Amino acid sequence: MRDYPKPNVEDTENYRVANALSNSFKTTLKSSEGTTKKVAIIGGGLSGLACAKYLVDAGHEPTIYEAR
Repeated sequence: MRDYPKPNVEDTENYRVANALSNSFKTTLKSSEGTTKKVAIIGGGLSGLACAKYLVDAGHEPTIYEAR
């Protein structure tokens, strides 16, 4: 079995945009009151999980509710 090298995703435009978006959430939280919010996310699909990731990056506490 051959092990393939890790792709260089850090050098792509999508990675840089997502990283900048995550960093903007962190600075927005620091510049605001600094309160942590509990957020309910309905649906654990791709969009729900991405939303939860960005909320965690911003310092909030998401809870994901999935039907299954």
